[in-house]
Amino acid sequence: MNTLAGTALGDYGQAVFKRDGFVCVYCGFDGSAFSNWRQLNVDHLRSAGNVGTDSLENLVTSCNFCNSTTSKMEFSPGQSSDEILKLKREHVADRLKTFYKFWSDEVSPKLAALTPSQGDTCLPNPLVLRFAALKMTDDQFLQFCSDNGDLRFELTAKKELVVMPPAGSETGWRENRLNVRLGNWAERDGTGLDFGPSAGFTLPNGAIRAPDASWVLRPRWDALSETERMKYAPICPDFVLELRSPSDSLRDVQDKMAEYMECGARLGWLLDPRQRRVYVYRPGQVPEVLEEPTSISGGPVLPGFELDPREIW
Repeated sequence: MNTLAGTALGDYGQAVFKRDGFVCVYCGFDGSAFSNWRQLNVDHLRSAGNVGTDSLENLVTSCNFCNSTTSKMEFSPGQSSDEILKLKREHVADRLKTFYKFWSDEVSPKLAALTPSQGDTCLPNPLVLRFAALKMTDDQFLQFCSDNGDLRFELTAKKELVVMPPAGSETGWRENRLNVRLGNWAERDGTGLDFGPSAGFTLPNGAIRAPDASWVLRPRWDALSETERMKYAPICPDFVLELRSPSDSLRDVQDKMAEYMECGARLGWLLDPRQRRVYVYRPGQVPEVLEEPTSISGGPVLPGFELDPREIW
């Protein structure tokens, strides 16, 4: 017996989801993974009360947020499906702007006020929002990030906005320790510049990423214009380091590391304090997994740079 029979999913949801690629047509939410697939719904472009039907032409894939946001909208009989879809997308974009403001005004200050004893365990997971509909210029996005300085933002190649809460106390200590070690080496070596977690870079695929620590060879940095260096520099660092925090999905951070390699990074380290494990990334190679290492070497990209991960475990 099919236990889904008689439900929206059993009746037509599978066909609608498959046609739309398991992606919300309004905000772009990706429901292809099981944890996200559970957030998908089927939306009627024109509701039954507004003379809508259950035909596939009137059904689209929607996340639960967009489904509830657009549920009360009504349209005239003469409006086409394309017009209705456009209006619903615009309505969702407007609602998301309201949520962005609520986040910065109400949520962010509370996160910043967490006490040290609360630590990382009270921090929420990063929030991923479809951002392409807002069509911000590079300057507007830079101003948006500046206006919400308590949060860290990244922009994926798919133009999804990743909103990250402030680092927990222990994660912040670990980040600082790693950046001190890299900075001390970079000063002695003198062949490049080191960057902390607040520095964003525009990668060749269009994503804007901010590694927890990074390093760029000086000739590559000097080749950028002053204007480019003042914004999110259009360059992929030669070396990137990501520190997995308690709120990070390992798969998400591993995907980010793979992205760095595809965009031109020559060496990457992913440190996972929870498992006391280090993943070493090099272009065109399978990541090397080090279990409870006592030392990792940056050569030949960072000649002479050695790190003992036990300092931050």
